[in-house]
This record gives sequence, structure tokens and C-alpha cells, in this order.
Amino acid sequence: MATRVVERATVLLIGERDKERDTYAGLFQSDRIRVVVARGDTEALDLIRSRRIDVAIIALDSYCQSPMPLVDKIRELDPDIQIVVQSNDPTPDSAKKSANEEIFHYIFAPIEKDLLIDVVRQAVERRRLVRWDRHFSRWAQPAKVPDAARQSLKVGGHTDRLAAAAPELVGSSEAMAEVRARIAEVAQSDMNVLLRGDTGTGKDICARLIHRFSSRATRGMFIKINCPSVPESLLESELFGHEKGAFTGATHRKPGRFELAAGGTIFLDEITEVPISIQAKLLEACELKQFHRLGGNETVIVDARVVAATNAPLERMIAEGRFRPDLFYRLDEYAIHLPRLRDRPEDIPDLVRHFLAAYRASSLNPPSEITAKTIDRMLDYHWPGNVRELESAIRRFVVSGREETICEKFSAEPVDGVPPEAGSLARESERRTIMRVLTQVSWNRRRAAKILGIGYNTLRRRIDQYRVQEAAVDHIDSQPQAIKDSRTTYSSKLGD
Repeated sequence: MATRVVERATVLLIGERDKERDTYAGLFQSDRIRVVVARGDTEALDLIRSRRIDVAIIALDSYCQSPMPLVDKIRELDPDIQIVVQSNDPTPDSAKKSANEEIFHYIFAPIEKDLLIDVVRQAVERRRLVRWDRHFSRWAQPAKVPDAARQSLKVGGHTDRLAAAAPELVGSSEAMAEVRARIAEVAQSDMNVLLRGDTGTGKDICARLIHRFSSRATRGMFIKINCPSVPESLLESELFGHEKGAFTGATHRKPGRFELAAGGTIFLDEITEVPISIQAKLLEACELKQFHRLGGNETVIVDARVVAATNAPLERMIAEGRFRPDLFYRLDEYAIHLPRLRDRPEDIPDLVRHFLAAYRASSLNPPSEITAKTIDRMLDYHWPGNVRELESAIRRFVVSGREETICEKFSAEPVDGVPPEAGSLARESERRTIMRVLTQVSWNRRRAAKILGIGYNTLRRRIDQYRVQEAAVDHIDSQPQAIKDSRTTYSSKLGD
């Protein structure tokens, strides 16, 4: 994704004491967010008249009145300001206004700093999207989309709008035109979407675009959870929240990611890493839009659209009983396949220009253009890490200024001190070890990483590097080998 200079945002705290300013300013310093304080309604409205405010946080308990008269006045001055209310108990009037989208979010005491930061970031982004969308609809000209994509899916001008408004989705190939067309087609619906494709093909970007071009972008937040990054013991609480006393350390009620995504979109990255024990509850949330917090009996009803992503062979996992078929069919209401970079090499020059422009902006001594000879070598390379690997190569080039940092990726490299002539044998040995252990644990990557004695992310990188696929395990020699021997051999070579 392109790096861009973001205009500094301003958050107005209404009803907070002066001493709270430094606390809040420190929270948002890394996000280029300025914090100003108003002690009451009059001062707040004066500030809104005199300067641009992106987010207004009303500390309701500080001056003990309904926020709605103030909300109405703020809306009259600037209807695009996103309003967040801090409260112990919202009034019925407040709840009604919130349902009509006049309040972006409620935060209830005790206020968690991480939640507050997340809400403010989302509110700032929503404010920018609303203003940008209004500007775009008045001035932007539709971009050209290949006729093949236009004819394959009748989505009219929305496809043109998405092509022009999604510069991070780079590529003029037919494969990428098809991806844009499918995003444009499904974005305005409420269908759940399953994104499939290899690591590094852009599933995260596509999920955000689906949310951005839907009506949910003005009603709720985009909430992402990387399923394997959360320990299994905490994943249920992270998804659905928990009640006070649900487990040791649960000192208060905590909303889950589904609740934070109310009215918006929740992105479940690497959905296949959700344990089978949690999949039934996930199905209920996807199908009935309801669930129970961990340790609670109250039914929580949340309208959140689900976008899931995976690079795993779901059909095979279903056949082996490792993924629920009913959950698969609920998530697979609409599928988008992201092409591998080696299947669309004609997009590589465009991607090179895109990333060069992005990273040159932050470089003190930006290098010259990449030569045609290097581009030709890039076109011949198989790019196992896809666009993410290409982006890293360009970033190294911008930092070093030497094309050798790109070209060295295309040559056989020694593995952990092994001489070049023995490198291919060492890599093949590693590949077979990984495949053997993955087969023994039915492709449970968490277990495989523990057995091999390496981190989960390290295993993922090795799977991508060696292009290990489940279908390939049938071709491994079936010589008996204890798992503990695999761990000893492999961890001693790789470490973590």
C-alpha cells in the first residue's frame, strides 16, 4: 500500500479538565492527532466555528446532562464531525440518536485506553472518507477499466469509481480488472465475502476496499483480527468479549471484536486457524447475528458483515473434519480469488513504479530508476511472497540505492552457512522436514511450529518460501521418522 502524508487531525474533548489534555495528547501523538479541550458547550461551539474539528468526544459525566442538544448544534455547524460519547448510562434519547447514526460510538466506563485509541482512529478515518467521498463525487473523473471486466460483471459506473479511488490495488491486467469488478459488485450488498489467495496477494487491501465502498463505511468501523496471532485460549474472548469474572483476570466486562464492528465490517484473517471448538459459535454470529459473551447468558445481537480470508485448501480441511462445512458455506456467500503475482507478470512494472513513488517520499537520497535489465529479471522471477515480497525488494533498493539488493533475491542463496553448491540440498531437506511434520499433525500449523521448535510466523515464511502445499504431501517419501527427530534437526538449523 502506498505511503502517503496524512493531514493532521484534531480531536476536541468537551467537558474534560485541562489536566486531561496531556494524557489524551500522549495517547494520540504517534497518530498525528492534535487534542484541544473545551470546558462546556459554548466554548466547544466556538472552537468548532473557528477551526476544523474531526472528532468531538463528549465526556457526559463531566457536566451531567444529555448530550443531544449539543450534538444537534454540532451537526448544524459541521455535519461531518464524528461524535464519541463517554458515559456510564446512555439516555433513551441518546440511544435513539445513536441508532440514527448521529453519534459515532459510545464508550462506557471504565474506559480502556486501547479501545479509546481504536475508536478515535476509526472516527478520524471515517471523517476523512466522508469528506473525500463528497469531493470525489463532485470532481473525480471515472478511470478506464478493461472491456472484459466491464462485460463480465454489469456493475456500471461503480467499477469505474472503484478503479479510480483504489490506487493501492495496482495492476492493469485482466486478472486485477476482474478483482476490481467483483469488489465493486459485492461491496454494496450485505453478503459475507471469502477472500482466497496466496500470502501477500492483497487480501487485506481487498477487505478494506469492500468496507470502504459499502454503506457500512458510514455506519460502523472496519475491525480486523488476525486469527493465528491470538492464543487459542484467548481467541473466543477476543472475538465475542467476556463478562466480569469469566476467567482469572477478567475484572470487568469487555466487548469483543464483533461488538466493535457493529454496523460495520469484521475481517477474519486466516480464518482456517480458528479452532473447531470455536467455529460453532462463529457460525451463530455469522448466520443469526447473535452470540453470548464468554461467561455470560445475555444474547448480544450485532449486525456486522463478515469478510474472511485464507490461503489454505478449505475443501480438503472440510473433508478431513478440520473445518465445519456449514461455516464454510456461510462465509462463502461470495468468493473473490486473488491472483498470484507470477500469474500476472504484466503488472510488475506498474507495481515497481507504485512502490518507488511511495518510498521515495520518505528517502533523503532517492535512487534513480530501476534499469530495464533488472525489470526483465523481475519478470522471470516466480515471487513466492507475491506483492509483499516485491514491495520489500523495492524498499531495500530505495534504502540502499543498489540494484544488487533486488537481484540477489533471484540467485541461489546459501542456507545458514551451507556452501552454495550444497544450498539446494539443504533447502530440499528443510522442505521435506516441514512437509513431513505438517502431514503428521494434519496441517495444524500451530502444532507443527511447536514440534519444529520455531515460531509460528517463521513456519509461515518457510511454507511460502518453499511453496509447500497440502496436495504435495502425497509425494513425500514415507520413511518412518519420529517427530522429535524432526524437531531436533530442524530447530538446530533454523533457530527462531
